[in-house]
Amino acid sequence: KVDKSFIDNVAKDANNAKLITVVSSLADIYGSKACVEGVESEEQCEIVKKCGVSSIQGYYFSKPIPVETFYEKYVTE
Repeated sequence: KVDKSFIDNVAKDANNAKLITVVSSLADIYGSKACVEGVESEEQCEIVKKCGVSSIQGYYFSKPIPVETFYEKYVTE
């Protein structure tokens, strides 16, 4: 999981984007997935996607909600 502190300035600091790419690549090598937290804008989301990350969390998508609400709203069987 990539901490929000690396996302805050990802649009201004290319080193943060490089770090996210490396973490994503390492996760792939070990058969896992990287997750980036704290994404708050479309610009941040697009940069993170370009870094190879598909699991993204943050207020850009939703404020935190109870797990029951998540399943009711977003999970279909």
